[in-house]
Amino acid sequence: MSATLIEQEDMPLYNRKATVLSIVITFLVITNASVIFRLYARLAIVKSLGWDDITVAAAVVSATVGNTYACLCSDYGMGQHLANLSPEMFYGWLFHFYIANACFMMSTSLIEISLLLQYLRLYIEGTLRKISIALVVIISLWGFTFAFLAWFPCFPVEAYWNWELDDKHCYGFGSKEREPFVITYQSHSALNMIFDVTVLALSIPMWFRKQRTRKEHIAITGLAVLGALIMGCALWRLAEIIKHEGGWAPVMDFTFYAPTIVILACLEVDFACIAASMPVFWPMVESGFSAIFVTKEVHIVRHHRDDGREIELESRSGRSSQTSQVTLHPKQSATTWGNSKPTWENSKPTWENSKDPSTHSVREFDPIDTYHAPSMGHGAGVNGNRNWNNDREIF
Repeated sequence: MSATLIEQEDMPLYNRKATVLSIVITFLVITNASVIFRLYARLAIVKSLGWDDITVAAAVVSATVGNTYACLCSDYGMGQHLANLSPEMFYGWLFHFYIANACFMMSTSLIEISLLLQYLRLYIEGTLRKISIALVVIISLWGFTFAFLAWFPCFPVEAYWNWELDDKHCYGFGSKEREPFVITYQSHSALNMIFDVTVLALSIPMWFRKQRTRKEHIAITGLAVLGALIMGCALWRLAEIIKHEGGWAPVMDFTFYAPTIVILACLEVDFACIAASMPVFWPMVESGFSAIFVTKEVHIVRHHRDDGREIELESRSGRSSQTSQVTLHPKQSATTWGNSKPTWENSKPTWENSKDPSTHSVREFDPIDTYHAPSMGHGAGVNGNRNWNNDREIF
């Protein structure tokens, strides 16, 4: 067995390339599908695209780029010990991690802003609306600051992944000193978790809304479950950053400690995008399943006797059609419709204003025969203006 295979067997499960790719790609596909369903619901059904939709679309684009580069980091030594990498491999890992980290900083702020803008659709006035507006401003400033630090960690930027440059100035995420490097990562992770808790807490009043529909209940429950997953990923990622001090402890080994933090960062953004999209597209999905799998048919037969006349009403009601059939067996050649009493005497009556055989038929009267009466709407009467509106089942 070669030394490379021995190293692969001794490598922790979450450090292996197959683990990183399977987790990151799977949830990235689900995230993109969720956002696409959301945008379809807003564009094709609701036909009302808002700023919250634009920001969640920007967040998923940023997350897709970041997750892609996170997967490519595995080709440049992520998960392996730094001492075993060549300078070229290490510089390649730094470049791909630079893109992934900068995209992550953008995605976290964009998705939180999207959720807050979505709350503004619900909270038209009051304290919650003011809090949402204030958080939009604060998180926008926070996101812009850390995104700038991530995209410009050094001057020139190339110095972040090319440590051989002489004339350079690095700080924050690009600092070569332990303390400022660790403080930058820990401060962003801690603030990100605090903002996640605050933003998701603003959805709690929705649980106490009166007359909440079943679809709204499912959507809010799903949002709470995803919110718990987001909090779990954020807390776990912060614990890993504190434990290994961003890759400096117990020894400086950035590539070996990175996989867990990278996977959790990708999952955190993915769950946030799904949580922001589910309340929008889930009613559409549930309605689609109901239309496919649910079928209702009601067969109602009523018998009524009045003065020797037997009237049978047969009604079949479905989702979109209803027909009525009346059978008359009078003992005398007279029937009552409403308050009028027409007499049938060997004539061939016709229904007025109707020549369309699909609506009413013109036929010879036979007291024993069965014919289709004209469709009775609301207020159509039989036997003394009786209203049959309550005899129909509506679904």
